[in-house]
Amino acid sequence: MTNSERFVQAHKNTREAVSENSELNYRVQFGLELSLLYSDEMDIEKMSIEELEELQQKVIKKLAELKASNKETFEFNFEFTQCDSRKGTPYAAKLVINDEGKIDREFFELDKEYGKKSVSVSGTYKAKVGDIIEQREGGSWKNDYRYWYLVTEDGKLEKVADIDNSNRKSLVKKYLKNEIEAKDLLGSW
Repeated sequence: MTNSERFVQAHKNTREAVSENSELNYRVQFGLELSLLYSDEMDIEKMSIEELEELQQKVIKKLAELKASNKETFEFNFEFTQCDSRKGTPYAAKLVINDEGKIDREFFELDKEYGKKSVSVSGTYKAKVGDIIEQREGGSWKNDYRYWYLVTEDGKLEKVADIDNSNRKSLVKKYLKNEIEAKDLLGSW
């Protein structure tokens, strides 16, 4: 059995064993199923805690990649003008977690037009359900107008944090690390 066949079989076995409402149970069960299918090559009984945790992280990361590839994509318009270009340029970017567990930005290619004292940024970008998008709409000498949005199932950008709210930013970071679900970001804010 090839690695991809093992992965698909583990995914299938897990879907049959766990209800779709329980993401944490799904992850645990998926890890177990995948480990059992690899048991001919690795003996999990002989693995250290560190090795098991490393395997679990790899499984969770691969599962997130697989889920992300199957999500619906939507197109969004972005159009903002910053009156004083010295205060920064508007942008839109997808937020991701890097290998060190920190947030990185993947900037979308948008058109920029510079005037004597302003810059206008406009265009469209595509994002998948579950993506976190940061939009910087402008700034002043005192404020930075950046907001984080979740792409919802119905193709809308739902605001989940602004740059000044450390509690909400912390929740978003947990979501990007697959520690909480999208529903935990919505509402009550």
